[in-house]
Amino acid sequence: MSGLEMQNNESGPMLERFPFFRTQPVYYAGMPVALDRKWWYKLLPKKRRNYKDLPAYEAALISGLTKSAKAGSHVVVVGAGVGVTIAAAAKLVGSTGSVVCYEGSSQCIDQATETLARNNLTGNVKLIHAIVGEDISVYKSTQQAKILPADKLPTCDILELDCEGAEIKILTEMSIRPNTILVETHGSHGATTQAVKELLGGLGYKVENLGVAEPYLTDYCKEHDIFVLKADRS
Repeated sequence: MSGLEMQNNESGPMLERFPFFRTQPVYYAGMPVALDRKWWYKLLPKKRRNYKDLPAYEAALISGLTKSAKAGSHVVVVGAGVGVTIAAAAKLVGSTGSVVCYEGSSQCIDQATETLARNNLTGNVKLIHAIVGEDISVYKSTQQAKILPADKLPTCDILELDCEGAEIKILTEMSIRPNTILVETHGSHGATTQAVKELLGGLGYKVENLGVAEPYLTDYCKEHDIFVLKADRS
């Protein structure tokens, strides 16, 4: 534990009475997420600052959801992350729609749950601790996560896949045919943009490339082939 962390732990409750010393939530895509900055964040050199606000976080996936989802839509998401795209989908579909998300990491389940709570979006969202298809590169611990075969995914209007390389297996084995499929490709894990595009086309979808997954990591995304494809049924 660093000296700053020790200082924060020892004096935190007293210092939190003053605005400057309060823990501040981090904002991704304009939403508070389950990450907090300690009061000493601004005292660190900029290159050492973690948990920065990211206005364009998951911009391509959120753009795809905005174009596709409407009040009453039913959305299935594979891969929760910190919960930003789930929250975005929940806002778009409203109380008459639904969002079901499968996530293999228990830590990500906890983070997504907190993100939804911070945005008052718990009513129409169901989080399920499960790996869909196969575990290729699930973040953090997957203990006690169930395995859900891709052909058991529920019927939906929109399917979002952000599952670190399992996209190919899911698309190959799933039995549902949503109106729209959003896929974050992961070339470095075997789910290349070209392979996913061809697979979607073979399923009868018209495919559009929405660009790199994370604008603030453009070079990294291009190097590792991480893009977002939007596929609509012809």
